[in-house]
Amino acid sequence: MAVLLNLGQWKFGHLTPIDLIRNILIGFGSYFFAWAASFGWNTVQAPVLLDRERASEIADLSAKSHSRESQKELHSKFAALMDEGKNLTDKVFKVSEFGPWIREREEWKRRVSQALTDLDAPTEAAAFLHAAEKAARMTGAFSHSGWQMFYRDEMKCYRDELREIVKRVLPYSA
Repeated sequence: MAVLLNLGQWKFGHLTPIDLIRNILIGFGSYFFAWAASFGWNTVQAPVLLDRERASEIADLSAKSHSRESQKELHSKFAALMDEGKNLTDKVFKVSEFGPWIREREEWKRRVSQALTDLDAPTEAAAFLHAAEKAARMTGAFSHSGWQMFYRDEMKCYRDELREIVKRVLPYSA
């Protein structure tokens, strides 16, 4: 645009040929200076930005890798707790007195609750501790086999609740 204006002024006699060449060179020089400055700035800035972006990507991938490993460890930990709950359920049918078995169950519940709390899931830990409230209440004669069935139902509620919590809190990703 500046070139056309300068040519128009030259044609109608407002500019001398020297002024026309000077104005055109100033215009092209300005564009060249802006292009050279932009090129120089981007030559310096682009590698820095790319390095920062790559470092961020590497850190994210590294964190994902560590989180996968820790997630596998957590899955293993909760699987062991679930197996222990299954063993406790089976054990209730083999005990003649429930006192030691109840203490063992309470210790298992405490460890599960603590593991959930350590996982930053205190609400789920509380829900787990109240899972047995869903079990059917004991009615009729208070016989040994009646208590066994009652405790088995409670343990089933605890184990089901734990399974659902683990599904929610620790989704499995291969």
